[in-house]
Amino acid sequence: MIWIKVWKNFKYGGTTHFLASRIPLQIAEINKCSARDKTNERKNKMKLITKTLAGIASLLLLAQGLNADTVSYNATHIAGSADTSFLLNQFNTSLFGTLTGVTVTVDYSTLSGSFTVKNTGTSSATVTGYSSNIDIWGSTAGIGFSELITSLGGHSGTIITSPDWSGYYLAAGDSQAFTIGSNQSFYTNVVQNIASGNLNAYKGSGTVLLKANNTQTITTSGSSYELTSGAAGANTSITVTYTYDAVPEPTTVGLLLGASGLGIVAAVRRRRAKA
Repeated sequence: MIWIKVWKNFKYGGTTHFLASRIPLQIAEINKCSARDKTNERKNKMKLITKTLAGIASLLLLAQGLNADTVSYNATHIAGSADTSFLLNQFNTSLFGTLTGVTVTVDYSTLSGSFTVKNTGTSSATVTGYSSNIDIWGSTAGIGFSELITSLGGHSGTIITSPDWSGYYLAAGDSQAFTIGSNQSFYTNVVQNIASGNLNAYKGSGTVLLKANNTQTITTSGSSYELTSGAAGANTSITVTYTYDAVPEPTTVGLLLGASGLGIVAAVRRRRAKA
């Protein structure tokens, strides 16, 4: 038992008197109070750290959202009667971040070349229609092109050839070569978003393989025919655009962590100053 001396004053007969008394000091109780204070302080620090870390996570998510971006890759070739390959880079997650969407755009702009029509029947024939058609498909498993583009459609009636195909007369067994006017301008644009279930086919460090071909089609009256596409082809451009959430820059992460660390230190100091 430890005793401490306490002085008390009182007045008696107009005179101030001092009386000393001893009060027992309970060390165990003081130790309990001290332990409770330390426990509460640790709890408060943990709460502060937890809130700060949650704030950091929110800031990083915000920074990631603000860094949402796109990257595109393009391949352009003359698509003829034979299959033409279009190789497009896949989305590299280690370089860019998290892939959130894929859009494929196909542009079919100009047509040039020639084709030959032969009347294979025993009677005369007249050319009544002509069209150029381009087909696109995917050659990479799971690429989702069954949902995408099976055909861009055809151009007919406005294609200029020499001689003019419209109403051209062919006797039985005759053939005629038609030359397409130089780089005739057309513009067909098809844009398709790839379903989320097919995005994995676009991820990696390799390429996505798409294929296209261009076919010439005619119609005749009066007999049957045979059509041969010589050097006819369509200038075709395929672009794949990746939408992604960018990985925050290291400097951004460093600034956020540094600021949060300073916030923790400042808050701890304030609490100690109040104590």
